[in-house]
Amino acid sequence: MARPLSEESPDVGEQELPSVAAGFVSWLRRRPDVLWPSTRRRWAFYAFLLLLAFFVLFEWRSTITYSAQVLVLERTDELIIGLNPTTERIDFGDLTQGSSQVRPLVLENNGFLPFRFTIITTGSISQFMSVSDAFFTLHPGETKNVDFILVLPPNAEPRMYTGQVFVLRVPWSPWP
Repeated sequence: MARPLSEESPDVGEQELPSVAAGFVSWLRRRPDVLWPSTRRRWAFYAFLLLLAFFVLFEWRSTITYSAQVLVLERTDELIIGLNPTTERIDFGDLTQGSSQVRPLVLENNGFLPFRFTIITTGSISQFMSVSDAFFTLHPGETKNVDFILVLPPNAEPRMYTGQVFVLRVPWSPWP
């Protein structure tokens, strides 16, 4: 039951988070039966939540993240080719409006199970970038070359475009 606020009691906004947590812990100690599943349906629900938590943890740990960037320059008469100074990110370098560039990425499966790969691009660079193959399966020992293709339109605004590339991998069953 809620108690009315008085001059002695603090405002709801002034309560400290530790006191709220301490109150919840003391309530939970008085009522441990609230969390204990009493039906098969509740047991199944808890098992589902546990499996979902393991799946999310596995996905978070197995995701490879690359940062992607390109600096778009105004179109001039001289030819500017983007150089990739690093392998830790997908860097298209400095490119002029209306130009294009390809950056390869080699993925391999060194595990014992086939993996299903999904590649997702985000950020401002994703409007210009496409992936040669964003959904595929790699069996143990296989490698795959994936190309990131950047095509800048002639009217692209001259500025730095950045984003993220997420490579998700999930174990895939070896049987159909």
